[in-house]
Amino acid sequence: MEEYEWAQPYLAGGEYIIWQGRPEKGGLFTRQEMFMIPFSLVWCGFAIYWEITAIKSGAPLFFKAWGMMFVLMGLYLVFGRFFTQKRKLDRARYVITDKKIMLLQSGKIEVLDRNTLPPLSLSVGKDGKGTINIGMVSVTRHNGAYSQQPAYQLRNIAEVSRVWELLTTQPR
Repeated sequence: MEEYEWAQPYLAGGEYIIWQGRPEKGGLFTRQEMFMIPFSLVWCGFAIYWEITAIKSGAPLFFKAWGMMFVLMGLYLVFGRFFTQKRKLDRARYVITDKKIMLLQSGKIEVLDRNTLPPLSLSVGKDGKGTINIGMVSVTRHNGAYSQQPAYQLRNIAEVSRVWELLTTQPR
């Protein structure tokens, strides 16, 4: 299947593609990593300590199995989540037309009307790659506090300033 063939059924008569792309390699480390990396290391370290202590002390099988679940979770937090994120980014595709933005992410297609887009924001790295955030949603954390996260993202785009210009200045 052609890399962007998935978008064809969503094109209206006379509509044309002005840009199509995909995330560049890299881009796995985000601002959230400043919190997640130390947290995941502490989690994994404590879980391994718990498991070693349970094994050495001859604890019942339940405690060993319970600890192993936390070790596996810790290993995922330290390493596995990067593989999962990389796989998602490798499969993501973006198409911008004169009327729509189409995103293929995690096997799901999102079609956004450019005339009714929520606010856009842009973040650009030193290398010129960047992310375009489309809209924000409030997310409740476990302590009841709210945080804002992008509703949609075009992540790790090469020459993101050119794509930004297409989105913000191209007539719709």
